[in-house]
Amino acid sequence: MRHLNKLMVVLSFSIMTFITAQDAAGDYKLNAVYVKYTDLAREAANLTVYDIYGLDQSFDLLSFDVMDPIGQVINGPVGGPYLEQTGVNLNVSLYDDGTGAFTEGSTYPTTDLVDCVTELGIFPVTDEIIYSSDMANVGENVAQLTSILGMESGSPYVQNFAWACSNGEAADGCSNYGNPCGTGTACLDCMDFCVGYVMANYGYTEEEANGFCSSTPDEQFGCADSCLDFVEPGVCLPTGDQLPIGTFALYESELFDYFPEEPTLIDLDGDGTPDLPGFAQGYITDQTVPWVDMFNSTTGELVPDGVPDLPAADIYMEWHAIDGVVSQSGFGDILFPEDGWDEDGDGTPLDRILGLGAIPSSNINAACVPAAANDGYQALNYPAFGDLSAAYPAGCIEVVSVDMGYILNPTLSSLGGLAGPMVTWHTLMVMAGNMDSDGDGVPESTLPCLAADEDGTCTLDDTMMDFDPSCLADGDLSDCMGRLVFNHPAQCFKVIEERQVYIDFYEVSSSLAGDVNLDGNIDVVDVVAVVGHILGNTTLEGESLTNADISGDGTIDVVDVVAIVSEILNGRSADNATSATIKTSDNSVLMDSNGFVGAVQMTLSHTDNFKIEMTSNAMVADYKTSGNKTTLIVVAPVGELFTASGDYTIDEVLAATNDGYINVNVETPFEFEVSAAYPNPFNPSTNLKLDLNTDSNVNISVYNVMGQLTDVLVNDNLSANSYSLTWNASDVPSGLYFIKTKVGTATSVQKVMLIK
Repeated sequence: MRHLNKLMVVLSFSIMTFITAQDAAGDYKLNAVYVKYTDLAREAANLTVYDIYGLDQSFDLLSFDVMDPIGQVINGPVGGPYLEQTGVNLNVSLYDDGTGAFTEGSTYPTTDLVDCVTELGIFPVTDEIIYSSDMANVGENVAQLTSILGMESGSPYVQNFAWACSNGEAADGCSNYGNPCGTGTACLDCMDFCVGYVMANYGYTEEEANGFCSSTPDEQFGCADSCLDFVEPGVCLPTGDQLPIGTFALYESELFDYFPEEPTLIDLDGDGTPDLPGFAQGYITDQTVPWVDMFNSTTGELVPDGVPDLPAADIYMEWHAIDGVVSQSGFGDILFPEDGWDEDGDGTPLDRILGLGAIPSSNINAACVPAAANDGYQALNYPAFGDLSAAYPAGCIEVVSVDMGYILNPTLSSLGGLAGPMVTWHTLMVMAGNMDSDGDGVPESTLPCLAADEDGTCTLDDTMMDFDPSCLADGDLSDCMGRLVFNHPAQCFKVIEERQVYIDFYEVSSSLAGDVNLDGNIDVVDVVAVVGHILGNTTLEGESLTNADISGDGTIDVVDVVAIVSEILNGRSADNATSATIKTSDNSVLMDSNGFVGAVQMTLSHTDNFKIEMTSNAMVADYKTSGNKTTLIVVAPVGELFTASGDYTIDEVLAATNDGYINVNVETPFEFEVSAAYPNPFNPSTNLKLDLNTDSNVNISVYNVMGQLTDVLVNDNLSANSYSLTWNASDVPSGLYFIKTKVGTATSVQKVMLIK
């Protein structure tokens, strides 16, 4: 299920009617992109790992409450030649009437759910849209300072942004809208409160209370660090001057979020009260600024240095969206109110699933493990789950993503272990209360560990080696020890996703005939665009439409496709075909020609159960089905055009070279099936069955090994039906015979043995 799925319902907001021309109209190519997807839990859940030994042990590494963040995907910022290396490319045409299109050749970063694992990928996109734009910034608009979730915006149009605390204190530690301020003030107001509180509740004198409140840490009811224990904290708020920016709305799209031109608060539960601090909205401007920072401008390393690397493009867009009615995203493949619309069974139309397989984990440098210097230490063979960078000195941790690893749990520190507080056989037995250190069969569950000295200090350290499950074979568990390895199987979470998209484009223009995507080149992407236009899958306008009409006859057709192909192939014409024949074989349709064919267009009529798969052995092959009609185009075909199942007929075929249209003959086969004769060997009679799918001339004759005609079973024009036939060989001698079935021009021969 892709991120981009939609629920096509009657929207709770109105779709505007476009009357005036839009000021963003033009043809654009992607210059840079920065996207951030944040997934939040729709229900309480745990991130759980399981032992790999069949011990039936599991641990919850993390617990998520509703609306807790589970995962985040960040792509970019990236642009220029680095963008091309990622495979991301968007070609968008915005038209004066408020319509537009993401055209052929476009690709976009998004995620796909495969076997409960969410994979980031670059997927082809084509889309027709309805939009509105106000780059003139009539309302003196500015970009929102935070995302919908209250996180700091990534927009370059909030570059003077800063955090402030709502109670006037310093905003140290603020990073999200609405969070309590982490102040670093002297707590003068707090001192008054604290002194009075301590005097009233602890019997301190004023002098004693002053000393207590000025020296005792916060967590012990003091005032040395902040006032958060005694006064209602302020909340983090964004502030600062911003650059002006216009507004942009997307009202119709099969692929992308809908987002409004006006700031729209998000009401997730439908109670009429906004649930999130930010709002959904789209922005656009042609007053662009450099904003993409990818590498160090001095060293050339791909490490941001705070200095934008790319020149400003022609237009900049951003939008903020979250799953739900406003964005029309986050819903399943079965649309409300069709049966099965609640795909995940939560009672709501939201059905987005985040799949987690490999999870962030830490490779620990051997030099950072104290146990490595001890005799008997065996090196760590797996990472430890989680990002442990904060728990180790710099350079000790390499963060990787894996599905198998150790568990380090600080709560196990009291059990000892030079390699760290790992979950081992030792700790597993302690936590299970199954200790029997003296072998008397009675667990000493009052001990804090498997073995301890008289002071109660744990002395058994099995963090030094991996667990060897062979110790379980003899049933004696007392000789088992070692670090346990756990597995995280792919796990699905019900999520709601917030999206921040920051993107810019440069305007493109071309008068080169055949350059349909206006990139200055003529290539297969242009062919794809023209094919899509002919089939009605996309719409070309403006310069793109003009450049597609190579023949200049005012019509875009297969002749124009062939002309573009000819340009790509450097004017190939010496071996152009003058005629072609369309043939069917089994479920395949093939083309045979006496030379090169630039393109073939075909129209089919078929039943409802018709299915088609286009050839991969062509420059471009595409089709469009509408009701019981399918139109297809294959460019530079070689042999097979397509395979199909279900009943169909070929209504029309057009084929062309750069010399123009050529003659095409369609051979309609006489389809039949004849069964094997039975019994075989036989005496004196054998039977066979003939199935005809169409009225046909049929001849079924029997020949001996000398090729002499022995008998004729059928020689007639038969209508489509099933026929049972018998050959009575009473009058011929024993031996080998051949039954030859001819239907139209097709022939089938089988051997039979007569034994008397």
